[in-house]
Amino acid sequence: MNNKILSKPKKKWGQHFISDKNTITKIIKLIDPSEKTNIIEIGPGKGALTFPLSKISQSITAIEIDKKLVAELKNNKANNIKIINKDILKYDYNSISKDETTNLLIVGNLPYNISSQIIIKLIEFRNYEKLVFMVQKDLANRLLAKKSTKNYSRISIISQIFFEIQKNFAVSKNIFYPRPNVDSVMITMTHKKINHIDFEKLSDLLKKCFSQRRKKIKNTLTNYVSSDMIDKYGDLRPQDLSIEDFLIIYSKIIPT
Repeated sequence: MNNKILSKPKKKWGQHFISDKNTITKIIKLIDPSEKTNIIEIGPGKGALTFPLSKISQSITAIEIDKKLVAELKNNKANNIKIINKDILKYDYNSISKDETTNLLIVGNLPYNISSQIIIKLIEFRNYEKLVFMVQKDLANRLLAKKSTKNYSRISIISQIFFEIQKNFAVSKNIFYPRPNVDSVMITMTHKKINHIDFEKLSDLLKKCFSQRRKKIKNTLTNYVSSDMIDKYGDLRPQDLSIEDFLIIYSKIIPT
C-alpha cells in the first residue's frame, strides 16, 4: 500500500481505506460476481476491491472523485477496468451502454455523508440486479426501520417499497485507515419489479408528511385526502403509518 497517499485521506470526501484482506475476501464473496458480471464500483479509493473483482468479473466501471486516486488507479488498472473521475451524485447512469447493464451489480464503500442520496438516486435507475454497499450502521437501521420506531422515516419507506433489503454483516472500524468514528455494515439491496409508482410523486408525498412528523396526518394532508381517509388515518402521525398505509394514501391522491 502507498503510505504517502494513505497518510493524507481527504475528510471532505469521507475517505476511509480498507486494508484487511480477510474482509475484502468476505465482501467479494457477498458480491458473488461471475465472469459475465458487469460492475459499477462507487468510490474505489485505492482499488482494494477493484483489482480483485477485475480478476473475476467481465468489466468494472470505477467512479472516483479524487483525481490523485484516479491517477494511481489508472497506473495499475487491468484492461477490463474503466475509471471515471466524477462526483457520483453527478454521474449519469443512463450513459451506461445496454451491454454494460447486462448482469450489472453496483457496489461500493459509500461515503457516509452522501450514502442516502446515492441510494435515492439509484431508485430511479433500476437497470441492475442488486446493490451491495458498505454503509454506516445508523443508515442501515433507518433503511430497515419499522413504523413507530425512532429510525422510521421517508428513506425507510421509499427503500422498502422499491427494494428487498438485507443487513449482511458488521465491519470492524479497525480495518480502515483512518479509523472512522462510526460502525459500518454490509447491506444488499435487490430492487423489486415496480412500475405503477411514480418515484418523484411518492417522494413529494412523504416529504410533505415527514416535514412535520409530530403533526397528525389530518393537519399535513388535509387538502389532499378524502374525508373517509381522514377518518381512518387523520389522528395518526406519519411515523405510525405502515408502508401499506402510505401506498393506499398514494393510490388515492396520485392520479395513475
